[in-house]
Amino acid sequence: MSQVEIRTIATSDKEAALLLLNEVFSDVQRSSFTRGDAFWTWKYETNVFGSPILIVAVIEGKIVGFSNLWPWAFKYRGKTYKGLQPCDSVVHKDYQKYGIFLKMRMKGLQIASEQGCDVIFNFPNQNSLPSYLKMGWNYLGNPTWYIHVLSPVKILISRFVKSKSTPISLAAKYDLDCEALERLSFNNADFSKYFTTNYVPGYFKWRYIEHPSLKYGMIIYEKGHKSIAAIFTIKQNGGIREMIIVDIVGDYSSFDHLLRLIKQTAKDCNVDFFALFKSMRFGLLNSLRYGLLPMKNKNFVALPLNISLESHLSSINNWSLMASMHDSI
Repeated sequence: MSQVEIRTIATSDKEAALLLLNEVFSDVQRSSFTRGDAFWTWKYETNVFGSPILIVAVIEGKIVGFSNLWPWAFKYRGKTYKGLQPCDSVVHKDYQKYGIFLKMRMKGLQIASEQGCDVIFNFPNQNSLPSYLKMGWNYLGNPTWYIHVLSPVKILISRFVKSKSTPISLAAKYDLDCEALERLSFNNADFSKYFTTNYVPGYFKWRYIEHPSLKYGMIIYEKGHKSIAAIFTIKQNGGIREMIIVDIVGDYSSFDHLLRLIKQTAKDCNVDFFALFKSMRFGLLNSLRYGLLPMKNKNFVALPLNISLESHLSSINNWSLMASMHDSI
């Protein structure tokens, strides 16, 4: 094989990178989404947390690999921290098993360290997990999904049918109110012991309203001075309609009331099940009491580059996980 050049991306590489991403992901991704200019702008150019670290592998002038470290930001004990998530990392099928993926990743990690990144995190599948562990990442365990099934028979049948998911448009009453969400996230900003997404101004607009393919809605529970909101998306996956709760902000002491509202919304939208990530901020949740089935089908890993965070970020119980942290949801 010819010499491989590993470098940061150039403006002229965009079209080739998009072609490679679509070619590799078309057969393995769960959605019918095709990456284009709108995806590129949202994912790599307008992120409110900053610019990504984009790496390409080039052989004889051809881009055969692409790697992205996607910016994120966290808050912990009143301070803010820079995070990155590896995603959209691909190698052309003709050039796999030559160590290109690892070379791109190590180049990205070197740049991340030089830029003062505090932690890198990801949700690798079982096939990808060994490569993370080999590079020295901390394995924090399997995040819990809480699943509430409304149509058990349809769910059972769907296990035998493979299909691509498509986003569902939502009624206007579920439109996101970014001002309300920013107010809730600001009013409940605290010195929590949990490592939590830093909801900077503009986050909700960028993450949800400007998303190039998915449609998001919100519901809010308010009583007196207590308010809490959930952001969700609904997809049609073959004969199954699924609802994913991607973010929850506000007064977590009212989570029980919000959960009842989520259940009613799921019924109103005719979904067959809804799912939400377990967050330590929910407290000790009696899942069976609320009709929630705990499931674990993902891994969570972290690589603290800020050594002072090493001990705290080595336990999944110190993270406030939300599905919004997963770039494809």
